[in-house]
Amino acid sequence: MPTPYVEVIVPDQSPQFVELAGTHVVVGSAITCQVVIERADVAREHLLLQPRPDGCFVATARGVQLAPTVKGAPVERGIVPWGSELLLAGARLVLHDGAVSMDLRKAGRAAGSGTGEKPQISPVVLVAIAVVIPLLGWMILRKPVEESVRLDVAAPALFDDLNRACPQSDSAQARGLADESLRQAIAKAERMPFHIQDGIEAVGAYATAAACYRAVGDTDRAQQQMVAAGVLSTTINDEFYNHRFRLDRALEQDNVDDALTEARLLGYMVAHRTGPYLSMLTALERRLALQLEQRTEGAAPAR
Repeated sequence: MPTPYVEVIVPDQSPQFVELAGTHVVVGSAITCQVVIERADVAREHLLLQPRPDGCFVATARGVQLAPTVKGAPVERGIVPWGSELLLAGARLVLHDGAVSMDLRKAGRAAGSGTGEKPQISPVVLVAIAVVIPLLGWMILRKPVEESVRLDVAAPALFDDLNRACPQSDSAQARGLADESLRQAIAKAERMPFHIQDGIEAVGAYATAAACYRAVGDTDRAQQQMVAAGVLSTTINDEFYNHRFRLDRALEQDNVDDALTEARLLGYMVAHRTGPYLSMLTALERRLALQLEQRTEGAAPAR
């Protein structure tokens, strides 16, 4: 199956090509990022890219001063169609769905470099695309999925009850816990685009802060943190529902590649909920990975 990738074009540098494989790719100035852009306006962890069936999910880290733009419009968080070009601090990030392989795209870039013109893919490469890709697609699609895979276990609630009691009875300790929980909630909420479990933990931290502010009589701050917990939990629950819907649709359409992506994303979202649903997702992911491997092997040309 095609693997999507991002092509990163920075002036006076060779283009980077990075597969959008797994659950996400981080773009930033830190050397630990999968896509490194060394620019003053780029934060250490600036963007998150996640491949989706209908495009690439782009999330800008909270607190950064510069959001990427698509056709002049800033993108904070949302699905960007394949083929779009993100502009960030003078760098261009072109999102490819994998219909033209990364190797062919690299070859096209190399063929057009140094001419002063926009790189073009050679006619030989275009002929290869026209002939080879449809052939591979037919070979992949002709092998059916051996057995139907469906989720039949109810999904768990992602959050515990937000209306809780402060674990500290002493007023000074309750105030200290409230302030510390709020600090943790803000920090974890900022990390949510890069790790969904941080967002889930942020909801609990907001709720604890609210409970402890309430315990010391600071009702205004308690109400503020409960609102923050409610807004964040609603956002995450909506995303959870959307991933479950996409997984069901991918399974119904026998789209193994997309189903595997959604199963992995859901697994990350319920990693804190050990139980039947997580076990089923784990088993489903193994079976889908095996089916995808079998299809890939079946599409490989004979030697």
